[in-house]
Amino acid sequence: MKLSCLRLVLWAASLVPSAASAALTVIEPDDYAEGAVLNNVSPLMQLRIYDGVVYPNFPQHFGVHPSPSVIPVTANENPDIFGGYFTSTGTKTFGHANINFAPESRQLAMRFLAPTTQVSVDFIGTERLAEQIGVLEVFDSAGALLDTFTSSPVLAHQVSTLSLSRPAGDIAYARAFSSPAASPFGTLDNLRVTTGPSTPVDPADFDANGRVDGEDLRRWKTNFGAKDEADADGDGDSDGADFLKWPRTNRTGANGATVSAAVPEPSMLCLASVAAVWLTIHRPGKQRRTS
Repeated sequence: MKLSCLRLVLWAASLVPSAASAALTVIEPDDYAEGAVLNNVSPLMQLRIYDGVVYPNFPQHFGVHPSPSVIPVTANENPDIFGGYFTSTGTKTFGHANINFAPESRQLAMRFLAPTTQVSVDFIGTERLAEQIGVLEVFDSAGALLDTFTSSPVLAHQVSTLSLSRPAGDIAYARAFSSPAASPFGTLDNLRVTTGPSTPVDPADFDANGRVDGEDLRRWKTNFGAKDEADADGDGDSDGADFLKWPRTNRTGANGATVSAAVPEPSMLCLASVAAVWLTIHRPGKQRRTS
């Protein structure tokens, strides 16, 4: 009996050895005793308090506040005098020196010791009449800012999850804090970090956000002949050759419209899918290890 296209593709895919999966690490203050120091509780990351006012060039002075002492990150209960707790889970949040909020001068800073693809932390409001705004920033190993997440304003007991992803796995540092544009008394809870194998980045994904779209084309235009930030072919510049790497079919165009292309017949798509799986298994020059 003739196999359907779907069954044929699934059969071929079953031959591909599974890659190592990514790992989720959770640092939840409720998992630790009151006042416990959390600076080095995970072998995959370090936590520190960072003064973004005195040292604006994060992460140049990671872990220094003020020099040469280091204020420990601790697990602390965060009660509301009117009842309940200013947390997203349980009764504890991240604290420091008996302080349960994270202003610009007391940022929760992170250094990652393994390839990191996602960072998430809960930001909780603590005031009923003044709003707080949470900020999460991620940086690469050279200290370059990769991306920023800014929450909507929150009030007492409202929770906003600050989260950023980088499929390339190039997050080396991160920091979370209350924006100075609002009340500084927001607090942080339930840190989640994904480490492990990174997803290969399309060479035309110039901003490394996991998508190839009009933003990448705009980046190429901005850097053409001036910088290497749209260097798809790895030759140290941004030129016409890099533009040719930017897919012009079946992708979103610079004006937001989808660029059309001829669509293969279903049978051809089926064979192409099987062929792609076969090439994954039998790629020349590569040998698979077996345990």
